[in-house]
Amino acid sequence: MNRKPHPTLQTRVLRMVHAFEGGHLAGDFDGQVLSWGPLQWNLGQGTLGPVLARIVELEPEQAARIMGEEFVEAARRGNAALVGFARARILDRRGRPTWEWRNAFHRLEELPGTQQAFREAAQPYLDRGRRLVEALEFTTERAYALGVDIAVQNGAPRRDHIRRYRRRLGAGTRYPMEWQRLKLLAQVVADSANPRWREDVLSRKLTIAVGRGTVHGRRYELERDFGISYWRKWWEDPDRPSA
Repeated sequence: MNRKPHPTLQTRVLRMVHAFEGGHLAGDFDGQVLSWGPLQWNLGQGTLGPVLARIVELEPEQAARIMGEEFVEAARRGNAALVGFARARILDRRGRPTWEWRNAFHRLEELPGTQQAFREAAQPYLDRGRRLVEALEFTTERAYALGVDIAVQNGAPRRDHIRRYRRRLGAGTRYPMEWQRLKLLAQVVADSANPRWREDVLSRKLTIAVGRGTVHGRRYELERDFGISYWRKWWEDPDRPSA
């Protein structure tokens, strides 16, 4: 029996971010026409078109089967063509994606080529998360997940985060376990955020730091839901973050 390959750490982390960011196909409620993917790339700012074009390049037959030849042609023509296609075909009169297109994008998301395109588009954030983890000498997959999530939501590596973390860590042994130091980093990042969003940032970052918690009203466990472990080293992944 053929088994599906185990998702790489980068893929697992992006699935986590996808879930935390809302992770659904969104319509034109915010003037961005269509938003999708782990980082909610959108057509309004021109960030989604290249991702869709890359998926079509990697999975031409499957993309045509799922999305149709007209969609594939629009993706090949570029972001502006996709804007027109979305407004004419994907969105209803209220600017919301129809049920059929929500289902189609969900199936498109499952393709290996889609996951590769996501990783490529998100690579700057994956790299920034890695640099933060290396700077603070963290070792676990959970730490890498926190680093990437900070890069996506708050920016990383930021000197103020690193400086405040090191100052609060001090030279003592108050935080002997890595999960304790991850909690400290979560609190530092939340304290540096806009006060309006502090509690949202804190709950999200603490969920990653301790491996379980509630984000936007939904309960998560990182190991169960995303396969992100506290016991594996982030650099041991076969597709470890590139230098």
